[in-house]
Amino acid sequence: MTTMTPSEAHDLAIALAPELSGKLAVIRHTDDLGPSPDSRLAWCCAGRHLGIRDELRRLGLWRGFWPSTVIFVAEPSIEVLIHELGHVLPARSVIVDDGDEPTPEQRDYQTAQLTRWASRVDEAGRVPWHGHDVRFVRRVAHLLRRAEQLGHDVSYNALNVASDRYGLSHVHSYLERFAHEPAMSVHRTFDEIDQLPFPDPVLRLFADDVRIWAITELIGDRHA
Repeated sequence: MTTMTPSEAHDLAIALAPELSGKLAVIRHTDDLGPSPDSRLAWCCAGRHLGIRDELRRLGLWRGFWPSTVIFVAEPSIEVLIHELGHVLPARSVIVDDGDEPTPEQRDYQTAQLTRWASRVDEAGRVPWHGHDVRFVRRVAHLLRRAEQLGHDVSYNALNVASDRYGLSHVHSYLERFAHEPAMSVHRTFDEIDQLPFPDPVLRLFADDVRIWAITELIGDRHA
């Protein structure tokens, strides 16, 4: 993976999705944001996270509103950036700061919620592609093609998308079935891309993946 600085990652993100201009921040994780999710390379937040406001203020990046924020735990890389942008997109309206300072209780509550998320205690019972379904795969496919058109080398495996981990076929299989859609949509926003009908081959592959996963789970339950 090719590493970069948070500033370089931010600029690349805007090049890949110009609608994020003025609506995105890219920073490194610090202890002030809460517990470090050691099992993750990065995480993102599009909501009213009090620690992010404090960190953006410290870095001189606070503009009076909460942007969508990508927080790198490991060294920033193009592959991890693309993965996180798949969650951030389509671009959301920013949340304007109301000026209220949080109480200690509010801060403790938010830290507790982040602790639960970082330790993955809420993931039991979820399908493996939760948060990484075919809509997410589509966004990554478009970001990947745009990055390649800009001359970047991207490791498909390092994208961490559409693989056994998520109960899905390899990302190559999905890219083949999206065919020319990413190349023909480089001037579309990701909100517009989200509104496009899915190619039938993509939907069939996803349906097959879901069916195979369900059968595998059923067999596993019977032998448990």
